Amino acid sequence: MLRFLTAVSFCLLIFTNIYANFQYGVELGVNPSGIKENSGMAYSKTFDRLYIINDSGNGNYFFVTDMEASLIEKVKIANVKNVDYEGMSYASCGTDNCLYIGDIGDNGEDDSLHHIYIIKEEKNFNEYAKVKTEIIFDYEDGVKPNAESLAVHPISGDIFIATKNYDGKSTFIYKIERSVFIDKDRVKTEAKLLGEINYMSLVPDTKAEFTRTTDMAFSPDGNSFLLLTGQSKSVWKFSLDLAKTSSLEVNNLLDNFKIHPIDYLGQEESLCYYNENEFIYSSEGKGAPVLKVNIK
Repeated sequence: MLRFLTAVSFCLLIFTNIYANFQYGVELGVNPSGIKENSGMAYSKTFDRLYIINDSGNGNYFFVTDMEASLIEKVKIANVKNVDYEGMSYASCGTDNCLYIGDIGDNGEDDSLHHIYIIKEEKNFNEYAKVKTEIIFDYEDGVKPNAESLAVHPISGDIFIATKNYDGKSTFIYKIERSVFIDKDRVKTEAKLLGEINYMSLVPDTKAEFTRTTDMAFSPDGNSFLLLTGQSKSVWKFSLDLAKTSSLEVNNLLDNFKIHPIDYLGQEESLCYYNENEFIYSSEGKGAPVLKVNIK
């Protein structure tokens, strides 16, 4: 019996070392069972909790968790469909704080229109939420890119979308200005091209397969932003205020970026800032860890 217990303890120790010890991040918890494909995440400072969305095919819900990633509430969004939820952000929307959910995924790059749903934050949703503002948009010049990254600037309130580029190609940054949608129930508009970021032009030895942008987040002061590149074991931080940037020239980018290593979780698709010096990220894998990383 003693040998059996010793063997069990040893196996548990190995399991713990594999799944709980991380070099760069601290585990807050793991995605609860209802979250099958974590494709977007946002942090609420107001209630000190996380919001998480599932990828396509998983229903028109968002999930509320505590800071240990334990489920608080599963919330159904009224009168919408999850075609391909791929981006999430948290910001003000006038006098309220809101969730911005981007139905922006398009693997076939053949959809003309996409949606962003703005939902007023409540202390308790009681498992049901209404859309405050629905934004229906296409892209400038009629392009039909796939995108998995959406972030709302915390000061200007503008919405930014980063496309999921092909291997080695540029990520294009698009913008929808706050004045277009604020205090409106429903609006149809066009996302304007701000510029592009090509990781390989910044770091030539970057592997092409590690340049797929899967999420984006602004720092609380808006002076910098993060781009997550799935499976690359890294997050790119750009010390630029996109709300005040008229173009993204390579020379400007070269002087204002850093690469932060992260622990490999599989297909990383979600991140958000926690405070000026820390961000949180996770993978779309079922039961994947949710990690907090210091980038001071």
